[in-house]
Amino acid sequence: MRALRLMPLVKSSVKNSRARTAVFFIFILFCITCILLTTSIILPMGYNMEFKVNQHPYNLELTAELSKGDTVERNVEELKKIPHVVDVYKAPQTIRVFDADGKMNLSFFLSYFHNGYIPEITYGRNVNEGEKNTAVMPEFVKMNDPETQLSIEFDCKTLVGQVLKLSDENQNTYELNIVGTFNVTDPALDTEEIILDVEQLNAYQTNVNNDRNTEPYCVIIDNYRNMNSVQSACDNIAEYSYTNSFKIDLNNFNMSMIVLLIVLTVFLAMVVIGTSVFVSNCVSSRTRELALYRSLGYRYSHIFIIIFTEYLLMLIAATIASVLISFAAATIFINPYLDKTIGGGIMSMQVQLDFLSIALVFCAFLLIITIICVNATRRTERIPLAVLLRER
Repeated sequence: MRALRLMPLVKSSVKNSRARTAVFFIFILFCITCILLTTSIILPMGYNMEFKVNQHPYNLELTAELSKGDTVERNVEELKKIPHVVDVYKAPQTIRVFDADGKMNLSFFLSYFHNGYIPEITYGRNVNEGEKNTAVMPEFVKMNDPETQLSIEFDCKTLVGQVLKLSDENQNTYELNIVGTFNVTDPALDTEEIILDVEQLNAYQTNVNNDRNTEPYCVIIDNYRNMNSVQSACDNIAEYSYTNSFKIDLNNFNMSMIVLLIVLTVFLAMVVIGTSVFVSNCVSSRTRELALYRSLGYRYSHIFIIIFTEYLLMLIAATIASVLISFAAATIFINPYLDKTIGGGIMSMQVQLDFLSIALVFCAFLLIITIICVNATRRTERIPLAVLLRER
């Protein structure tokens, strides 16, 4: 018997139990909507924590202080041989400078973008490799208004294309052509930094008073999980080593992730338990109907198709409705809230419903319903037909 011939029976069963169908539809709609929204927050948050923070280029570095002298080159080669070390290069020190023109009346630190880091340039362009006497600035800096003495934000985009004159504590002067501004929401960067090419900053090191007995070298690692083992190996070669200070606290995000995973687990448990109880009760209350099907010669597979198709149609309708509700909720409420609380920084994210997530959630529900319907149908199959016919 073809499955399509059973559709009138399915249609009749749904019509005769409108209240039961409506309750199950609302239950599935609620669960799918909650799971879709929860996973749509968990996935981008997990991606940000793993790749934007943990795998951030500044988080894949440690600084090894090597003793000055003839052993530096040998020590550098030994550092490069450490497992999981990608590269080693001399790390220039930052230079504190002051605005010689009096445009901002502020002090800055001449610094550089570390290897592998690609900044977000908000205006103009980035400094090219090997480019001399050029720099990029933060998109804004906070300063005191000369007239009101109130704290204001100075828009550094106005300096792009101009030459900024700076001087350090030793009265050395620097004339830098400002070619762009960078986004300061990245916690690796600072609003007090002016970024140069690393070679140019190394050339300025002769102006730095350096009476230290060691020189800093940057050790780049392939994965943040290998940081401890590499640092232990570096301590056997260098005088000492330390990791970079990354200005972001993941504790709140870790706690949020744990809460969301607990909520997702609760929703999944609700689906399994609720659907199992609901379908089992519905099948138990339809013993007379099922007995009639069996007395008419319907086999186990036919009864399964009738029961399963009812819940499949409700699942499809609930999935479509939940996608529309989730999209509206994300657009109107959730995304504006995330923009307000997290902002446009490195952890910025948006709830987006992609086809893959929807398909996975639908398949998960489909699998749960299939297993429950199979078990419910097998249970009726084990009951003798005479018993079914006596039940009311």
